[in-house]
Amino acid sequence: MSEWIKQEENEWLKQVGEHRYTVVGVTLYEDEYRVHEVLVDLEGFTEETLVDEMNEHGLTPDFPKGSSDWKQLAALSIAEQTPFDREYDEAFQEEEEVELHLKDTYGITMTE
Repeated sequence: MSEWIKQEENEWLKQVGEHRYTVVGVTLYEDEYRVHEVLVDLEGFTEETLVDEMNEHGLTPDFPKGSSDWKQLAALSIAEQTPFDREYDEAFQEEEEVELHLKDTYGITMTE
């Protein structure tokens, strides 16, 4: 549906449906690189709840409520508060392995 948008270092977001987003991130956890994926469906959230989620991150969007940019920011805020299930994360020892996994699995290039 759309292209991956780099949000922060080692974090990407992609719209996969009208109100659905996938967020992929890479973190270093106990000497392993962990690749995690969070699917966020905004359909179940009220506008007020989404604003609260963004405020909890200190985010004050300059975008009109309901706009594409506003929804992306809301999805990212929810994803960042979603606990990762380490049993389902992909774990790698080397950064090169992470880069290859992201490219093969998601079409994401880390250096962009």
